[in-house]
Amino acid sequence: MVVMKFIFTFVLLIGTQLALADALTSVHLRGVVVPAQQAKLSVAQQGQVEWIAADGTEVKTGETLIQINATKLKAEMIQAQAMYQSALAELAAANHSLEKSRRLVQENILSDIALTEAEFSVKTAEAKVAVNQSKLELAKLAVAQAIVLAPFDGVVASSKISIGEWAQPGDPILEFASLSTLSMSLDVPPEYTETLSPGDSTTVLFAGKPIGTATVKRLFPLLQPSSGLRRVIWTIETDETMLISGRYVELKAWF
Repeated sequence: MVVMKFIFTFVLLIGTQLALADALTSVHLRGVVVPAQQAKLSVAQQGQVEWIAADGTEVKTGETLIQINATKLKAEMIQAQAMYQSALAELAAANHSLEKSRRLVQENILSDIALTEAEFSVKTAEAKVAVNQSKLELAKLAVAQAIVLAPFDGVVASSKISIGEWAQPGDPILEFASLSTLSMSLDVPPEYTETLSPGDSTTVLFAGKPIGTATVKRLFPLLQPSSGLRRVIWTIETDETMLISGRYVELKAWF
């Protein structure tokens, strides 16, 4: 009887291990690593592309990625600057005329009507200054928008336009990504996420070799309707960012 119990326990143990092995092999812990921060960039001003960073170029925040020919925009800015300076000169002349009119009114040389007209001229000149100042600011903004700057440290993933071609506002012409932080989305059966929490980590494997650590960033509360699986977002930490970005990696089972 003891022997039978031992055999039964042994068979049960083997069966459990085989079931666990089958479960492990049936759960796919592979996913594509992508940059956690990426952007599709476009120009704000239409024009001919004068310069664009080549694919694979690494740049720092604030460095130039795209330069649109700004010859016309700069000419318009110079014209706006001249009109603004002219408006300032007119305002100065109007103020001088107002002070002169006040003095002459006090000396009873001019009537109050003349003073009212001088005050109106000042207000008109002030309004003209404000309008031309706004035009100048818009012209400066247009010149600044002829350059697309890197929004963060990263690398040019791909460009959709070449030097000499015409760029239109809103058209995505450059894909930019940060390789400092990588991410991976993995869909797994919900029973394997019951003990999983944000901050938990496991080993990242590439070609069967450990290359870093995957940390849980977020677990989706709802299951995927098409598969019944729960999506888990992982943050990948590794020194092999250039090697594995855009490629499949495997996670070591945490269950």
